[in-house]
Amino acid sequence: MIWATWGTVAEAFKGAPVEISTDRMSKALIKASREGTLSHVLVALESGANPNGVDSHGMTPAIYAACGTSTECLAPH
Repeated sequence: MIWATWGTVAEAFKGAPVEISTDRMSKALIKASREGTLSHVLVALESGANPNGVDSHGMTPAIYAACGTSTECLAPH
């Protein structure tokens, strides 16, 4: 399960030529935005995640970040 090992996977493959579908990265971006994990948000965006993608509830990463307890995911970097 990719969610359980997200930190490990991101660290292990950072900078390596690994191909992960943009759909999976967009799902990872939504999850990271919902949880307020900035480092994971940045990795997902750098990996080609769609910042305008929506989940099954019609929510975007920005909506999750704005509704969460960590607003650092909304700040420009």
